Amino acid sequence: MNLLALSDRLKLLFTSLNRHHVFTVSSGAVGAQVLSLLFMPVLSRLYSIEAFGYFAIYLAGSNLIGTFSTLRFEIVIPLAETDQDALRLSTLSCVNALLIGLIFALFFAFPQTRSWVPSMFQDYLPWFLMILSAVFIGWSQTFTQRLLRNGNIKMMAVRVMADRLSFIGFALLAGFWGHFDFGLMWAQSIGVVVGAITLFVGAWWCPQFNGLIFVWRKFSVLQRSSLASMFLQLTGQQGTTLLYSVLFPVQSLGFYNLAQRLAEAPVNLVSSALGTAYYRRLLAADPPSLLRIYRRTMLWSLLIFVFPGIAVASLAHWLIPILFGQKWEASVGYFLVLLPLAVIRLIFMLQQGIVLRLQRLDLDMKFSFFVLLSQIIGILLGLSYNQTLIAALAGVSVVGSVTYVICLRIIYRLARAQRDQGLINPL
Repeated sequence: MNLLALSDRLKLLFTSLNRHHVFTVSSGAVGAQVLSLLFMPVLSRLYSIEAFGYFAIYLAGSNLIGTFSTLRFEIVIPLAETDQDALRLSTLSCVNALLIGLIFALFFAFPQTRSWVPSMFQDYLPWFLMILSAVFIGWSQTFTQRLLRNGNIKMMAVRVMADRLSFIGFALLAGFWGHFDFGLMWAQSIGVVVGAITLFVGAWWCPQFNGLIFVWRKFSVLQRSSLASMFLQLTGQQGTTLLYSVLFPVQSLGFYNLAQRLAEAPVNLVSSALGTAYYRRLLAADPPSLLRIYRRTMLWSLLIFVFPGIAVASLAHWLIPILFGQKWEASVGYFLVLLPLAVIRLIFMLQQGIVLRLQRLDLDMKFSFFVLLSQIIGILLGLSYNQTLIAALAGVSVVGSVTYVICLRIIYRLARAQRDQGLINPL
C-alpha cells in the first residue's frame, strides 16, 4: 500500500468521526489535564524539588522509549484494509514494545550504564519502573488505535481519566507514607498500567501471530516515514531533558519540571481539546479555504493565548510561590523563559495540520529537523553565556521561537499558494 492510498484512508477515518466522538475524546483529555493542574499544588508541597527532578528524567525516558517501542506500526491499524491485517499489526506492535522493553531492561541492569545519567538514582528500581511504563505506553498506543478503528471512542476518554486518577491517588498515598523519592514514579507507572488495562478492555482482541512478517513488509512505507518524523520531534522534546540530566544537578531539573508543566499546560489542554476537532475541520476543508482557516486560527491564538500569557507572566513572581510553596520560588525564572516557546509551539502545532492536510510529509519532516537543530543550537548558545540550566533553556527558547515563526511563515505561504491556485482554477 502506498502513501497516497494510506493518506486517503486516514482522511476518510477522521472525517467519519462525528462531533459527539470529538467531544467525548476531548472532554476526557481536558478533564485529566485539569485534575493534574488542580492537584499540582498539593504534590509540590508533599514532594521535594529533587523528587520532581527524578520524575522529569523518568518521564523523559519512559515517553521516549515507549513511543518508539512499537516501531510506529500501530498508526497503520485504523488504516488496514482487512480486520486480519489489523489484528496482525496489533500483535506486531505489542510484541515490538515487549522486546524493546526487555532489551532496555537488560541494558540498564548494569551499573556502568546507569552511571551515564548521574542525576538519576543509581538503584535499578527506578530504571525498571521507567522501562515498565515504556512497555505499557507502547501497548496503550496500540490499544488506542484499535479503539479508533472499532469506533469505541468513549473508552479513550475513560482511559485518560483512569490514568490521571490513579496517578494522583497513588502519588498522595506514597507521599503520606514517606516514599518521597520514588513516589511519583510508582504512581505514574501504576497510572500507565491502569490506563492500558482500560484501553484493552475496550479494544478486546485475540493476538494473531501468523503473518507478522507479511504486514511488516506491506505497511513499512508509512511506518518508516512516521518513525523518522516522530524520532526528530521526540528527540527535541524528551531527549533534551535526558541531556540536561547529564549536564545539570537534579535540583535544577526539579525547578525545570514544575515550570515546564505550568508553561505547557495550555499546549496540553488545547492539543487535547482542539487537536482532533481542528484536524477534522482541516480534512473537510477544500485547499483554497486553508488560508482563511490559517488567519482565523492566528487571530484566536493571539486573543486566547498570547495576551493571557503576558498577564500570567507578569503575575508569576508572586503567584507561583503562593500556589506551590516558597521552595519553588526559583522556578519562576524557568517559567518565564519557557513560556514564550510554549505559546509559539502551541500555535505551530495547530497550523501544522495544514501541512498534513496537504500531504506534505516532506515539509513536515523538514520542520521536525529544524526544530531539533534549533534545540541543539539554543543549548550551545545558552551554555556559552552561562553554565546553568536556565541559561540553556533561555537559548532554546529564543532560537526555538524564531524557528517556529519561520515555520509558520512557510505554512502561510503554502496556504496562500493553495488559495491562489484555487482562484486560477476554480473547482
